[in-house]
Amino acid sequence: NAYCNATGLKNRGVSGNDTMSGINWSSVPVTILEMGSMTNPSDDRNMQDPAFQQRMVQGIADGIDDYFGL
Repeated sequence: NAYCNATGLKNRGVSGNDTMSGINWSSVPVTILEMGSMTNPSDDRNMQDPAFQQRMVQGIADGIDDYFGL
């Protein structure tokens, strides 16, 4: 939620995927963060904007802090 609060983007929830060979055999927990889609013109513009990049980073950091109760 912190990422969505920081960026104003919609929370599309969490999805599982067991077809990604790069992470299937990992012996440690793996998380993939998708910030947007480069095929979506709006997402692509946002991801190129330094101010939006900062909001994305801050939202991720805030979410990690929230998870650990910091």
